[in-house]
Amino acid sequence: MQHCVDQPNLTSAIQIAALSCNADGRKHPHQYRLERRHLSSFADNLVLHDQEIKDAKSFDDLFKIVESLKTFGIGPLAIYDTAVRIGAYLDLFPEKVYLHAGAKVGAEGLLGPLKSNTLLKWDLPDTFAQSDLTCYELEDILCIFKAIFVRQH
Repeated sequence: MQHCVDQPNLTSAIQIAALSCNADGRKHPHQYRLERRHLSSFADNLVLHDQEIKDAKSFDDLFKIVESLKTFGIGPLAIYDTAVRIGAYLDLFPEKVYLHAGAKVGAEGLLGPLKSNTLLKWDLPDTFAQSDLTCYELEDILCIFKAIFVRQH
């Protein structure tokens, strides 16, 4: 995220976010399976809508914009990760926990089957709900420790 925040302008932040590039020019492990041409097409499409992105009032607005602009080969995790990176540049952060891929597995391991793709922080067990962790940090924890949460349920 910091690499996006450090960009000189929104266009650069959008490109870095959608291409999933770190400061060394390497692709983030979450997007390692995605073809560069698909990420590039996604980045180009997002840049075309930079004003709409700039006008987002909340992370949820930003997420919906990024999701609506997905291109072929871009899935839910890439959409979320891109929105989080752009959001960091715009100082817009998730106010709920977004569930996709591993984070959804982890959340269901803790809570059982879920119908929604988001949770409020307070929907999680007290250990998490009462912590100082942000919603995107909670999403990371649900994903990273999904195997542990599934075994305990």
